[in-house]
Amino acid sequence: MRGRRLNSLLLLPLIVQVSASQHAIEQEETCGLWLAESTAVKNSLGLFAGVKVRKGEDVLKNGGELHIPIYDKNPREWSKLHDVWWTHGISLDFALQSDFHSYSFLPGVGVTATCHDGKANIKLFPTEEMDTSGVHRHKDATAGSFTYRLHSEYVASENIAAGQELLLDCRESSTDEEPTKENELFATFKSSDALCVDTLAIQSSTVAGAGRGAFAKRSVKEGERVAVSPVIAFDESEMYMFEQAFEDDYLTFQDKVLGYQLLYNYCYGHQNSSMLLLPTGPGVNAINHDSEKANVALRWSNSTLNGDAEFLKTHYAKLTGRQDVNMILEYIALEDIDAGNEIFLDYGESWEKSFESFVEDEWEPPPFSNKYRSAADFNKQRGDLPFRTVSEQRDKRYPRNIITTCLFRETEESFEQDPVTWTMANNGCLRPCRILERHYVGDGEYLYKAEAQKMPNKVEDPFCQLSKTHRMVQDIPSEAIMLTDRMYTTDDHMMDTFRNFIEAPNGLFPNSWMRDNEDMGELLQPKLKTLQIEPIRWESTGEAVTENAYMVKMPISVRKGLLEYCKDVGITKYFRDLTFRGNSLEAGDEEDVVLDGLKWHVHRPPEEWRSDMHWMSPFNEKAHLDYLQELGMAGFDDVLQSIGEYFGMDRLAVYHMSFIGVSYCSDDFIHRDISGSGGKVFNVIIPLILADETGPELGIAANTEGGPIGRLRLQKNVGIMLGDDAFHGTAAVDYRAFREMRLAATVYIGESNEENIDNIMKHYAQHYAQSGNQSIHQKTARTHWKKGDPGVRLPEYHEPHDEL
Repeated sequence: MRGRRLNSLLLLPLIVQVSASQHAIEQEETCGLWLAESTAVKNSLGLFAGVKVRKGEDVLKNGGELHIPIYDKNPREWSKLHDVWWTHGISLDFALQSDFHSYSFLPGVGVTATCHDGKANIKLFPTEEMDTSGVHRHKDATAGSFTYRLHSEYVASENIAAGQELLLDCRESSTDEEPTKENELFATFKSSDALCVDTLAIQSSTVAGAGRGAFAKRSVKEGERVAVSPVIAFDESEMYMFEQAFEDDYLTFQDKVLGYQLLYNYCYGHQNSSMLLLPTGPGVNAINHDSEKANVALRWSNSTLNGDAEFLKTHYAKLTGRQDVNMILEYIALEDIDAGNEIFLDYGESWEKSFESFVEDEWEPPPFSNKYRSAADFNKQRGDLPFRTVSEQRDKRYPRNIITTCLFRETEESFEQDPVTWTMANNGCLRPCRILERHYVGDGEYLYKAEAQKMPNKVEDPFCQLSKTHRMVQDIPSEAIMLTDRMYTTDDHMMDTFRNFIEAPNGLFPNSWMRDNEDMGELLQPKLKTLQIEPIRWESTGEAVTENAYMVKMPISVRKGLLEYCKDVGITKYFRDLTFRGNSLEAGDEEDVVLDGLKWHVHRPPEEWRSDMHWMSPFNEKAHLDYLQELGMAGFDDVLQSIGEYFGMDRLAVYHMSFIGVSYCSDDFIHRDISGSGGKVFNVIIPLILADETGPELGIAANTEGGPIGRLRLQKNVGIMLGDDAFHGTAAVDYRAFREMRLAATVYIGESNEENIDNIMKHYAQHYAQSGNQSIHQKTARTHWKKGDPGVRLPEYHEPHDEL
């Protein structure tokens, strides 16, 4: 499952007046919702009903949950978050709030319940409230720093027994099919292992300008558990908002970071770590800050659901890529708490200083903000007045930040109509429209004629495309028309709003998650002389890790020459775009690209690699020869001679070359490049760009079957040689928060002779001369070093002929 999707439904945002009397919460004795190990999906947490829920009833009953929008996120960048946010908005106006890809984070049931479309017993019933809590951008520094959206109920689609797992329908288009009897398979859970998550209600906070707050649903004694929440671990860079543009009808992400997502404010973090924790449990995201009134504190749960808490010993780059780890936080009472009391957490000293600095030194009302009215506020004041036609708006305009929108989706029946007569079949796709006429039909109701326009988004939903630039539509009911905020005008789009993660208390983040705790790995890094070759050894024993894994000290000219080549050709810039700038290929995809007149083949490995690594190899003879010539000018002939003499070979050929770039990898994907060559073939990895402040980048497996993996931090001007059965993989790394990448050249070399050419071709992965074409290979892999013959060298540079 990738993303939780919601079909388009007719929704109208509501403005809710919350009175102080709503804070009076009656004590609830029975827990209505439990967190336990899912019975439907292995190695996953699920939600279970604590009481009987009748068909059509809301299973949550906590006043709703927050809806936190995520705007303009990169869908090509692999992220665990892709599997927990909803890929369609909960209200139709949400689709008109940004040009690019937007998503919804729905904590509580929307994230924690197991998706199981075929046997689902609950559905998302999208009803959204917009509540600014009286905050206005002209007078309040907190405007845009919390979500105004409160979303939805989760309604039982059948009668649910106490103890039965809640299975959520996450399909884009839900059907009304009857639930199967197989649901009975998931009817029980181990109560001894379960944790109650029906403990908080969401209402307007008692703190002015703070939005919604979390309130205790039952009394709790000091030291007892107030609430629990699973958390998702991910890298801070995933909260960056990048400038985006269209180039040749292709969406690209620029290098400029515009700011942070609103979701950043709901995450726990540490000043010395690039990892964030996002709580997903019911109600906990509404817990506000108060250092003096704080009545709960955070700690890791000792529940069996947390297993042995191995995640506390795991490197953060590995942790952010794993989906099979349960991480649960507890909110523990610092004092006796009565039902109805608001829950407060101390967000930490650094958060408090950051907020105070923002209010006192940075914040100022935006220009003309005194005249600003959101669509939600305007609709509330407008009441039941009819919508103004275009001619009426010439005399009495709506505010500039508000547009008129209509629900209209083309159907097969409406293609030939002109004008189209609106029916419920057209109900979908909220889009800008111009109201031309209005007709009174009695009982205070009107029907409208309007010009429905194309969707304004730069990334258009195919479901909402029009066959013409606009369509005339008549008989549109009032319920299908909305006054909506113009794109990028709402408070959560303001760029100068407060953004800061919640500071995790001391001890919550272990040393393994800290940036300055990066070790150098378990493998020895000897000081080598130029062209010296040594086996890669364990630092602890000095023994070789495995056969056919070596280090070779490169002449400085090799790295320097290849770096200049990558810069001049445009390879470095291209890889920066592919990696931390987010313009990667889809996992498993390939493409051909021309850079400075040279054609290259680019490939990204499949999704199971959990990496943004890309390989680039010559597409044709022209690029292949150019790369060979650059190696020769950079001094790689001396490296070939050193390798040939060290291993007692008669001749060597360079037959496969590529460049590899990566900024993120979640785990070692252990593999081998070469086998069965009799020690005659090696992949030589030449580091070109290394990230600062990083830990080990390469994992190498020991000889013994199932043996340990040693980690090695790469060094400039030191190449890595991997031959037969040298199992290795990119170690868990994440440079995205630092806007860095690792770039390396890979050069495959082998003893070229009649006996060995078949084996060389077996390990040939370069695009040019692929497909087992031995005649082309013999042309490209001719001998480049020969024992005792100094005249056999890499080709000299000459002006390349024109060929693409």
